[in-house]
Formats: sequence, structure tokens, C-alpha cells
Amino acid sequence: MKNSCCIIGNNRMVINMMLEKSVKSYFEHLIVDNGITDFYYSSSGDFVELCRYALLELKEKYVDVSFTKFNQPIVCEINEKTRYDYFEFKSYQTMIDYCDYCVFYVECFDFMDFDTNLDLSYKYAKNCAKNIKNFWK
Repeated sequence: MKNSCCIIGNNRMVINMMLEKSVKSYFEHLIVDNGITDFYYSSSGDFVELCRYALLELKEKYVDVSFTKFNQPIVCEINEKTRYDYFEFKSYQTMIDYCDYCVFYVECFDFMDFDTNLDLSYKYAKNCAKNIKNFWK
């Protein structure tokens, strides 16, 4: 969807003033320079809350900005054996497909034997050639 950005990040993290300023500055850049007005998240956590506060402050200046829980149908086979983490990844994937921009706070490890839902989502967004900002780096 045009003019949209999804937000995906760690549930628990250390938030500092520099990160807060960086997030707010990047969102303002998206709003002013790219016309992004719709921001989506699918699950809560420390990073999503940080983004929510930044967007609330920016909304005072840019009234068209919205921050909404992503609520689109998720296409995946669900049965009693479907694991929650698979469903969570599919919800991230659907949100990534829906948006032009993706903002992450995820630490991706290439040397691990497994990927977390955040890792998989980040790699999926890269493969889809989305405009990505990862605040981990």
C-alpha cells in the first residue's frame, strides 16, 4: 500500500535517548520526504512503544499520520498443530507485503542454526526489495 510503513522489533530492549531521537528523525524523514502517513504494527513490544511515542509527537505537527494495529487477513493453513510462531511470522509477512517501507529493530545472526520470526521477517523484507531501516545497526 502506498504511503505506508510497517514496524517490527524486539519485545524487550534497552531504550536510550539517541535511539529515541534517531527513530523520531527517521519517521519525520519518511513523512516529509516520502509522504508516508500510515504506520502499522502487528504485535506490541518495547520497540513498537518507542515508535508509537515518536509518532504521537509527530502527529501534533503532521495531523495525517496514523499508527494502527495491522488487521488484514492472514493467508496460511491453520490447524491444531500450527505453532504460534508460524502464525506470528505469517502476520509479519502479510504486513510487509502490504507496506512500502519497513522499520525494524532486529539483530540478525548469520551464524545461528535457526532464525527467529524477526530474522525471517527482516530477510523476507530484503528479498521483497522493500525500503528497510534496521535500528539495530
